[in-house]
Amino acid sequence: MKVVAIFSALLLAAPLAASAATLPYKEVRNEAIRSRQPVVYARVADTGLGFQYRRDSSTGAQVGTLVGGLAGSIIGAAADRLADANATELSEKDANAYSALMNRDAAQRELELALSESLASLPLFSAPVEVKPLTPGAPTDVSAFSEDPALIVELYASLLMDYRGLQVTAFAYELSPSASAANPKAEGRVYRNRIDYISPLLSRPHIKTKDEIKADVAAVKAKYKGRKLSKQEQAQMQTELKEAGAGTTLEKFREPLMEQWSANDGARLRDELHHGVKVVAQLLARDWSDYSPVEIRDGVGTKNWGTHQDSTVDRQVRVYFGGPFAGSLVSQPAPFNTPTCQGITFKDTVPRDTVPKFCILH
Repeated sequence: MKVVAIFSALLLAAPLAASAATLPYKEVRNEAIRSRQPVVYARVADTGLGFQYRRDSSTGAQVGTLVGGLAGSIIGAAADRLADANATELSEKDANAYSALMNRDAAQRELELALSESLASLPLFSAPVEVKPLTPGAPTDVSAFSEDPALIVELYASLLMDYRGLQVTAFAYELSPSASAANPKAEGRVYRNRIDYISPLLSRPHIKTKDEIKADVAAVKAKYKGRKLSKQEQAQMQTELKEAGAGTTLEKFREPLMEQWSANDGARLRDELHHGVKVVAQLLARDWSDYSPVEIRDGVGTKNWGTHQDSTVDRQVRVYFGGPFAGSLVSQPAPFNTPTCQGITFKDTVPRDTVPKFCILH
């Protein structure tokens, strides 16, 4: 069974219509329970490593602008030449081939430790921070928890559409049985937000220019010129002409990148996942205790959805005030324009209904 999850990322979707009012994704912690220390539950999804994808709906083949605004990234016309009609199929293939690069048990231990350390810095946690593991498949509705309140953090990891960066995504929400009794429509939820970490990007492999593609095609024609070809040779020539004319396909582009991610049993991916878990835990602690109203700006394009909170020479933290995840936070390379994706694929043993919304279809 192949599963292509339509997953909800800060790889955000197309701009909302100017006339449509945006509701914040973040739900600020309910005032009624702000003096109460929650029990914390942590779960790293057992989906394995995910692979994001995007295909231009007008052609079904163009990858489109994957990452813009960053030196050495795929931008403009170069991106338009990075074409592959099987982007979805490629993501499915890689999700099954490389899923095991993500060690769930190790990531689970790291998430529990990172949450306990980050939340311990908050004044509310006068007692030791208790972080319990939440097993894959365990229910997460308010009736499933005896504690009041309970803070649940679920974590996923995936490679960006151009394979150059790792994205670590945490969905956090707090549940309270007493709040559920007071307001059944809220289903017991007294806090919600999403935190993302995008790793430093790998160097971009070369994308062949139009002149290079023309030269490759000419070389194939010269190879077969001046002699009568057999049917087998004619078929071979057509195959070579097609490959030469395609230039740099997504499959060719991602080969050296996947070599880097998978080298030494995935050492680079493990390191970035470890760091990403620590960052999202730190940002979550800060966001969970921030009771400021979420700023919303309707009628703005995707590039104007976020504003910087913290910036350094090579990294920035952004909070979003537009789009489907208004109020959410992302730590990303600087400068970096948030890319868009149409979906994400996990290994084919993952049931569709166990994966949250992450990417938004255009």
